[in-house]
Amino acid sequence: MKSKLRTSTFFEREKRKSFYLFMSLWILGFAVFQLIPILWGFNASLTNRMAFSLKVKFVGFENYLKVFADEGVFQSIYATFIFSLLNTVIQVALGFALALVVNTRIRGKGFFRLFYYLPYVIPVVATGWILRIFFDKNVGTLNILLSNLGIISQNISWLGDHTLFTVLAAGFWRVGWSMLIFLGGLATIPSELYDAADVDGAGPVRKLGIITLPMISPFIAFQCVVSFIYGMQEFILPYLLNPTAIRGGQVTMENPPRATFFILPKGYDLIFNKGRLAYGFAVLWVTFIIILVLSLIYARIAKKSTYSEMDG
Repeated sequence: MKSKLRTSTFFEREKRKSFYLFMSLWILGFAVFQLIPILWGFNASLTNRMAFSLKVKFVGFENYLKVFADEGVFQSIYATFIFSLLNTVIQVALGFALALVVNTRIRGKGFFRLFYYLPYVIPVVATGWILRIFFDKNVGTLNILLSNLGIISQNISWLGDHTLFTVLAAGFWRVGWSMLIFLGGLATIPSELYDAADVDGAGPVRKLGIITLPMISPFIAFQCVVSFIYGMQEFILPYLLNPTAIRGGQVTMENPPRATFFILPKGYDLIFNKGRLAYGFAVLWVTFIIILVLSLIYARIAKKSTYSEMDG
C-alpha cells in the first residue's frame, strides 16, 4: 500500500514539474518578446524620445494629451472603427449563412468546409500582395475582367478612392474562421429540439428563430466582439492595399487616403517612418486601452448570453 502511495506521489510530482517546465518556457517567451517591449514602449511614451537621438527627457503624459488633441489620430480611430463595424457584419452574417448551408445534409460536406476555411490559413502578407495585384488599376485582374465584359469603360482605382471597400472585400478571405465557430455552435444544439419543432409543424424560418439563434447566441456574441476587436487591430491588409504604401520597392505611407489610414498603420508610420517614437507609442497605448475596454464589454455580453441560454 505504501509503495503504491509513493509511486502515485512520485508521478504527481513529475506531472507538476513538467507543467511548470512548459509554463516557464511560455512565460519566458512572453516576457522577452511581448511584456518587456510593451513596458519599454510605455516608458518611451512618457518621454520625448526620437529615433537616432540620445537626448531623452521625461515629459509625463504630455504625449497622451497630444493624442487626444490630434485630429489625425481621431480620424484614424474613426476609420478603424467604421471598418471594424462593417467587417463584423460581414464576418458574422456571411459566416453564419455558410455554416447553415454546410451544416445541412449535403454530399461533400467535408470538402466545402475545407474549401471555405482554406483561404484563412494563407499568410496575410501573401493575401495582401495577391489582392494588390488583383485590384491594381492598370494591370489588375478585376479591371481587365470588367472591361472585357463591357461593364466599365475606364479602369477604376480600387486602391485609391475605394480602398476601404477593397480592404473589406479582402476580409471575405477570413470568413472561413467565422463559419467554423458557428459550425461548432450548431453542433451543440440537440437534434431533439428540431424533431419536436417538426412535430409542431414549425418551418425552417421559425426553427431558426426559436431554436437556432437562441441556442447559439453565446457563439454569435463571441464572434461579433472578436471580429470587431480583430478589425481594430487590422494592420497588414490596409497597409499593403494602400495606394501610397509601395513606392520604388520600399514600404512608405505618404499622404494616404484618410478613409484607410487605420490607427495601427498610423502608429507604425509615426515610429518607423517619422521617427517619433514617444508619440507613436502613446498612440498605440491609447489603441490598446480602447481594445481592452471592448474586451471587457465582450466578457459582459458573453456572460449574459450564457446565463440567458441556461435560464431558458
